Amino acid sequence: MKILSLILSLIPIILPSCDVNKNINTEFFNQSFYSEGVREYVTTPLEDSLRVPELYDTLNSINLQPKLIEPLYDEIVNDFKEGKPLVIATAVALDSTHGRWINGEYVAYANPLEKNLYWGGFSFGHKEMWNKRQNWEKVFEQKYEKSPVEILVYHKRFLPNERWRNKGVEDSVDVYFVPMAYRWSGMNTAVTDILAYLKEDPFAMANDTSRNDSNGRHPFQLSLDNGVELDLREALIWAYCGHNPAMGFVIPDSLKSKIVGIPEKNKGVAIIGCETENTLSNLFVSYNIYGLAFTYNRKDGLEGVAPEGYTTIALVDGILNMDNGLELKQRMDRTYAKWQNRIGEQFFSNSATGFPKNIDLYEFLYIEPSTN
Repeated sequence: MKILSLILSLIPIILPSCDVNKNINTEFFNQSFYSEGVREYVTTPLEDSLRVPELYDTLNSINLQPKLIEPLYDEIVNDFKEGKPLVIATAVALDSTHGRWINGEYVAYANPLEKNLYWGGFSFGHKEMWNKRQNWEKVFEQKYEKSPVEILVYHKRFLPNERWRNKGVEDSVDVYFVPMAYRWSGMNTAVTDILAYLKEDPFAMANDTSRNDSNGRHPFQLSLDNGVELDLREALIWAYCGHNPAMGFVIPDSLKSKIVGIPEKNKGVAIIGCETENTLSNLFVSYNIYGLAFTYNRKDGLEGVAPEGYTTIALVDGILNMDNGLELKQRMDRTYAKWQNRIGEQFFSNSATGFPKNIDLYEFLYIEPSTN
C-alpha cells in the first residue's frame, strides 16, 4: 500500500499539467518538426528543444484539451467565399475478417472489392451506401494497383442552411466526399497518407512519389467527370475508417516516425475504428487540427466499433449541418447505435467534448525521433 501511495503521489509530476501556458508563440512551432519517411533525419533549428519529451507532452496537452470546433467551420467558410469546394477525403482500410492462412501468413479476401464488408459488401460498405445516397452524384471511379486500390468521388451542390448563411455563405457551394479503399496490408499507408497531408509535412509530401504514374501524376490528383481537377492533398477534412493499427496500445514500427507539422489552415480529422481516442487522437490532433470523431471503450468493456458506411454518412451530414462538437458527437452516437441496435449507448468523442482518457498515455506514447 505504501508503494501504491507513493506512485499515486508522483502522478501529478509524471503527467503533463493541464494548466499550461496557453500563450505559447505558435510561430515558434510553425514548421515541420521531423520525419523519418525514408530513414533520413530532417534537422530544423528547433531540433534540440523538440526532442524534449516534456515539451512534446505539453504541446499535446494543450491540443487535446476541450476546444470548440468552430474555427474549422470559419476556415471552410473562407474557402466557400473564395469559390473553393469542401473536400472530405476518407481512407477506408478494407476488412480482413474473411481469409485464410497461407504459409503461415494470413491472406485477406480483399478482392473483389465489391464483396468486402467495409467497401461493397453486405449493404454496409462505404461504396455500397454512398452509391445509394440521394442528391449525391458519383463523378469519379478508378482502380489502382497500389493502395489506395480504388478511389471514388461523390459530388453535391449544397444549399447552405441558416448557420452557414449567418456566416456569409449565401449561394450554393460544392462539396466532395472522397472514399479511398486501402488493402488490409496497407492500413499503415492509409494512416501515413492522412498524417502527411493533414499536417502538411513538407518532407513527407515531397517524398510521396512512389505511386506516381508515368507522367509524374499523383493518384490524389483527379480529373472528374464534371470537368473539375481535384487535388485531394488540399483537403481540409480527412478521415480514416478501419481496423485501429495501434490496437493493443502498441504503435506499429511504420508509424513510430511521427509525421509532424502545422498546417497553414485549420483542418479536421476523424479516426473511426476500435478505441481510437485512447491510442490515436494525440497522433492526429495538433495545432490547427480539430478532432471530429474518435471512439472510446464503453463501460461494458466492448471496445469494437465497426467503421462501416453509415459512420461517414453521419460525419458528412453533421459537418454540412455545421454541428457543434456536442451535436456531432450525439449524431455519430445515434447513427452508430441505430445500425448496431445499441440504442442509448455512446461511442464517440471529439475536440469539443475532449479526450480525457489520453492523458494517461502521454508518457507511454511519446516516441523519440530517430537520428538514423
